[in-house]
Amino acid sequence: MGKRGPAKGHGGRPRKSVSNKLLEGNPGKRAIRVINNTDINICDDIDIIPKTLSLQGADIYVRTVAYLRRVKCENIVNPMLIEQFALNRQRWLEVETLMDKWELDTDIPKISELYQNQMRKTWGEIFEIVNDNCTEKIDLDCADDLDGLLSS
Repeated sequence: MGKRGPAKGHGGRPRKSVSNKLLEGNPGKRAIRVINNTDINICDDIDIIPKTLSLQGADIYVRTVAYLRRVKCENIVNPMLIEQFALNRQRWLEVETLMDKWELDTDIPKISELYQNQMRKTWGEIFEIVNDNCTEKIDLDCADDLDGLLSS
């Protein structure tokens, strides 16, 4: 007999973010679990820019930390995840610059696509943490928040 239903952990209705529960008035009447940012202290060293990043990667790292501070989630996101996002974005931008300068073999667009996919995956993890735990409504149309990080 084959597998039936969705994979474990992927079935059912997606969870609502804390901000949506607070806005809608909690119709389920369950206690809303809000993470107290002061209790968690994952990121003591979030202000230390990793040495693996170039100048461009360090700028991406600083802007990502500034975004997380703006939405008050800098204590929840692991600094290694931010570093991974900045490194993938830095490498993707470097490959894109190479593609603009020279028309090389067909492997460069594949490499660019791989870095872009990794970058989007790590940003998705960061944004999922922010969306699930942020008590304020996140405006996805806000130009200064996401456009600076995801476009250049």
